[in-house]
Amino acid sequence: MSNYDALNHLSRALFLKRTQTMAMLTIYCDDSGTDAASPVAVVAGYISNVAQWELFSKEWGDVLKEFRINRMRRADLENFRGEFKNWQPERRTAFVKRLQHIIKKRTKTPIASIVIKEDFERFIHDPLKQWAGGMYGFLAYTCLVGVGEWCHKPSRNHCDPIQWVFECGTEGSSQVAQMFQATYADEEYRKISRLGGWSFSGKDVTPLQAADLLAYECFKFASNRIVDRSQQRPLRASWLGLFEDERLPYVKLLDKQSLEFFAARWEKHGFTDEDYMRRPLP
Repeated sequence: MSNYDALNHLSRALFLKRTQTMAMLTIYCDDSGTDAASPVAVVAGYISNVAQWELFSKEWGDVLKEFRINRMRRADLENFRGEFKNWQPERRTAFVKRLQHIIKKRTKTPIASIVIKEDFERFIHDPLKQWAGGMYGFLAYTCLVGVGEWCHKPSRNHCDPIQWVFECGTEGSSQVAQMFQATYADEEYRKISRLGGWSFSGKDVTPLQAADLLAYECFKFASNRIVDRSQQRPLRASWLGLFEDERLPYVKLLDKQSLEFFAARWEKHGFTDEDYMRRPLP
């Protein structure tokens, strides 16, 4: 092989490796409702490939810079505190719309699991709680199953391992780590869920800020529409702006019936992606 041919071969190999890396999928997730007084718990995030996450981070960073913000924190924005102190509602709306546009353009699908804490404690038995590490490990597991189902769709048939990134230092992070370790140790579950690996990062990683936004909206949805049914509150404008009229097959509210179904199926054979899709968001 000539030097030219060798160089050309190396260039093709490097290009192929770069292409494969850019096509890899990563999901960034966050939790919400960790305050002991909160009646709702959420794990939620977005999935996309490396190339789209790179574009996402640049565009997201540009918007933060334009609005002179270092980091997006949805709860702070909602309550006009921290970096958002003295903001007006109009500025908040404009800011959120810009971020929502980036999310919808650069991510493939939202993934979320929502539960009323009281229901979880009542219907999920101790062995399953221990296996998952707790409520947030359980919610992360149902998200993991949802991602597996998303990959399994004939239109995608994605078989490669997926990387997961969670915010570090939250109440649920240790539970999530335990659940991932238990799942990864089971070769069958690892293959079904496409679990490749997991890590924990701070909110300076911009995709985690998008996960924070999604987790917050899911938390408010359950708080306003499920816990506080007597108020009959309309859907939040920020929820509608994020989802519009699209179906959300991978955003799951695990109600009492869902939890009973989950626990029963788990005792028999574990909970699979086929079971997951039987439990739609009410």
